[in-house]
Amino acid sequence: MPSVSACAPEIAADTLQKIIMVESGGNPFAVNVNKLSAGSQPKPKNVADAVAATQYWIAKGYSVDVGLMQVNSRNFKMLGITDTELSSVFEPCNNVKYGATILLSAWNMTSSKEHQNDRLMKSLSIYNTGNDVNGFKNGYVSKYVGRNISGSLAKTVVTPYNADSSVGFNADSFYGNDL
Repeated sequence: MPSVSACAPEIAADTLQKIIMVESGGNPFAVNVNKLSAGSQPKPKNVADAVAATQYWIAKGYSVDVGLMQVNSRNFKMLGITDTELSSVFEPCNNVKYGATILLSAWNMTSSKEHQNDRLMKSLSIYNTGNDVNGFKNGYVSKYVGRNISGSLAKTVVTPYNADSSVGFNADSFYGNDL
């Protein structure tokens, strides 16, 4: 797989890598069926098994998170992923692109008047739950705090492209210059 920066250059690589580790532990074939217990989750070993498991559970009416960034099946239509192209979501670089698209959409839903770090935390909540509150309530956002041994929240969560950034997060690097 190319570097995550090559797959989604608009987001800090450290941010993407942390999302990948939290979401899938780095497993490109990860499939999580929402509302199933941990012991009942499919454990595909290859793309074909991952696609089959995803199709099976979606057909049964479940929401399914797939791939490195655990892209939720409810986003497939918006991302242009059809049933015949489902295997593409398990290709690591594509999955990172899809996840980055969702994260950027979440970022765009937050207020530009808020501090950049607050926006990022709310974006992570939206990425996980679809809103900027429930990801805090369910503990998802807290998974990004303390991922490094030391550093402020901003430095713990992201590494800026711009090393001169005093806040540890460069919004221009995260979302481009259109803020």
